[in-house]
Amino acid sequence: MKKIFILGFMLFLHGCAIVEVSPSVEGRVVNEDGQPVVATVVLRHNRFVEKSTAQTTDSNGYYMLKKLRVLTFTPISATRLSSTVSISAPGYKAVEFDTGSYKALVRDVQLESE
Repeated sequence: MKKIFILGFMLFLHGCAIVEVSPSVEGRVVNEDGQPVVATVVLRHNRFVEKSTAQTTDSNGYYMLKKLRVLTFTPISATRLSSTVSISAPGYKAVEFDTGSYKALVRDVQLESE
């Protein structure tokens, strides 16, 4: 009986443990004049576990964030990926967008002055 319980529990967990992966995100941040902006770019995983990674753009405004991997436990084996990218810089309005897919995302962003 104990072996059957353990086997059933292991089969249940097999469908519950999921590694969700966000896409890698890269691009360039510029101002209204097309000049590069040094900004902070944050990739945030929004599902059951809050996990994020951040990077500052280089002097030419380019950024590249690698994939986030998050182990989650859910009784539903098919889950929708939910990741958000936030870009902010002093003197500019912050920008936020959803990644919306598993594929690598290239996104250039133009920041507006405050």
